[in-house]
Amino acid sequence: MTKKKPTPTPKPRTAPPPKPPCEVEGCGRPAYSGGLCQTHHRRRKLGLPLEPIRPYRKRSPDTTKFAGLRLSPLCVDRIKRRAEKRGLSYGAAIADILERWYEEGARPVPPAPNGSGARKRRR
Repeated sequence: MTKKKPTPTPKPRTAPPPKPPCEVEGCGRPAYSGGLCQTHHRRRKLGLPLEPIRPYRKRSPDTTKFAGLRLSPLCVDRIKRRAEKRGLSYGAAIADILERWYEEGARPVPPAPNGSGARKRRR
């Protein structure tokens, strides 16, 4: 008969040490590789200048994350009521509300001019 080896006791997990900030002046995001955050690392690989990037947008305190969007409680309530009333998913209810809004004469959003933040699809 062979003896069973004792099961080793798992070591307690500790939180990883905090990452140092990006080396680009004024960035402050956590370093990803080579002392740069992900955005500046990507810019270096593409041969673009390492300029300060805009900060993360602060969230409004009175909004709720709902269906991947940041919405006011009033919007969330209207979407839920529309979905329940018509037997739709939340996404379909949002599409329904937007289509109705557009049909009622909402001004269309003009397309972004080239180079103003509009991204091209990679193939």
